[in-house]
Order: sequence, then C-alpha cells, then structure tokens
Amino acid sequence: MSDNPVPVPAEPVEPLTVAAYVHWTPDSGQVPAPEPGNYYVSVVDSGRTGLLLGPFTQHVTALGWVDACRAHAEQVDHWAAFYAFGTVRMADDFTRPGLFNPALLAPAAEGGPAAP
Repeated sequence: MSDNPVPVPAEPVEPLTVAAYVHWTPDSGQVPAPEPGNYYVSVVDSGRTGLLLGPFTQHVTALGWVDACRAHAEQVDHWAAFYAFGTVRMADDFTRPGLFNPALLAPAAEGGPAAP
C-alpha cells in the first residue's frame, strides 16, 4: 500500500475542457448600493482574498472596474481565469489603496486610458 492518499489511475486520464465559466457582467442586473462608502474591486480564490482597486466612494464606480481588474489579473496570473471577482465595502476608516491602483488608476490620472 502506498503512502499517497490520492489514488493514481492505472491509465492516463483525458483532460477535461471547461465548457462555460460565468462572471459578473454590467448587464447582470446587480443594483449598485446607493450609500457612499469605501468600495473596492475584490478577488477571492480558495479562501484567499484581495482588494484590487479602490477605494471608491460610490459602489457603481467599483462595479464599473470589475472587468478591467479581471483582465489585468489574467495578464499577471493565468490562474486568475478561475478566481471570483466582485466588489466589497470596507469600514469607513479603511482606506488602503488597492493592489492594482498604480497599474490601472495612475495611467488614467496621467491622461492615459480612461476609466471604464
């Protein structure tokens, strides 16, 4: 008996292809929260979480950046295609900049690509 707890197949296993993976889209019907706050674009992967972009005072602004953050994450990490992206509201005294702020917000502030 092997010390390996995972059974190893006797024959090679054919890889599977993912047929569909659904992400939030602007027309998904999500209603932005009306109250101001510290909103971020967030990412979740198997219990790991991150604040990618923000803070924004309006939820609708954070929602508008979700696709851009997803695209940037997929350029940086090919596994990002399997991460969950969304938004989160943090406490009013939490204002730490998002991880992608320099890459996505700084160019827009310097006359680069405009916000989505």
